[in-house]
Amino acid sequence: MSIAALVHSNAPARYIDERRRQYPPKYEDEAGWKALFGMALDLSPPPIRSMAERGVIASGEIGELTPSVYVTRRGKGYAVEMHSGMMRLIYSAARAITASDSGKFRDDKSPALSAADVAANIADLFKNYDERKIATVQFFPATTFQTNWANAITIGAERFLLMHELAHIHNGDLSRWREILGRQRDERVRETDADATACEWLVDYVLHPKPDGPQRQVFYAGAEFGLRLRMAMETVGMKFKATHPPAGDRVAAMRERLRAAAGPHTFYAIANTSIAFDQMWRAIELILKGKSPKFEPRLDDVLTGLRTLTKEMLAAGRDCVQLRDVPGKPGMKQAIFVPVNDQQRAMVTAAETNFRGIPSDLRAAVESHAANVFEPGSVEYSLFLALLNLSINQGGHP
Repeated sequence: MSIAALVHSNAPARYIDERRRQYPPKYEDEAGWKALFGMALDLSPPPIRSMAERGVIASGEIGELTPSVYVTRRGKGYAVEMHSGMMRLIYSAARAITASDSGKFRDDKSPALSAADVAANIADLFKNYDERKIATVQFFPATTFQTNWANAITIGAERFLLMHELAHIHNGDLSRWREILGRQRDERVRETDADATACEWLVDYVLHPKPDGPQRQVFYAGAEFGLRLRMAMETVGMKFKATHPPAGDRVAAMRERLRAAAGPHTFYAIANTSIAFDQMWRAIELILKGKSPKFEPRLDDVLTGLRTLTKEMLAAGRDCVQLRDVPGKPGMKQAIFVPVNDQQRAMVTAAETNFRGIPSDLRAAVESHAANVFEPGSVEYSLFLALLNLSINQGGHP
């Protein structure tokens, strides 16, 4: 590209077009990319959207198989590019993890990968990235339900990565004036601040979702997933640019921002899917290190697991919870849990087995935090505790 073209007002678009001609996109056509990047723009402040409308910001998928996404200054504007390899790496990992869903609480039962199968597929992704610096395709059975889930998680991850790059522009990290005046900030600080800005936009959306926008729980899960994938890679010894904060710190910061802004009830409603992935990721990391997988539940694991069972139980029929008089205590009622169909009976079995062996101190913590998940006195709250107590009745720790 010539110097004249670089300083021209439409240099970003020319740059992206040239890159796309050299490396044709592998996944998104023009309409698909417009929808993906358009949502990232919709969640950013008006000045960023205005810059895109005026052509100051241009973007596109570049068909290189390196898992990269970044923004560069081009002429009087900015070019945001996402490589096909980044899209492939995220989707491949999401497809492997969602293929562990057997649909045991759905009518359409699915063939499912075991934790070891999932880890083996993700290990293969990591190995190719580490040795060849490219993202590769994998082939294993997956149902339409599983691939749709993987696609939704991937789109959420891609949106957040694009929001992160737009945040760099919003924060002035590529400003020529800062460069000229010697006021450029440390790169690690810039990356941390870009995360914080993108998180602010993300949290604002999931707390105030649009009717025609992405489902907030899935969007948030996708945003965390991209960082969690990198966290797993770091855990098994892969090195990334020192300018980026550790992925574990980035995930923790994102989660704490949501918790602080949303309050406990809404936090668990939004972060439920993300937290549900945590146990699988921890088991995967152990397998990748040559160790036996251990599914050792933590407080949030149990809270979100019980929350999911509670919601699904009620979705399968709210008449499973009945209010009855307390014998010998006139005027007092108690919630009685009575499963009424096969789906609810399957959930009873899951509650009896999944939480049977949790330590007594963890069980006590779950009980004390139940009010953070559901409003005390609600049907959901009563059912939540009833499901926890089922595992006690089946030999769990009192």
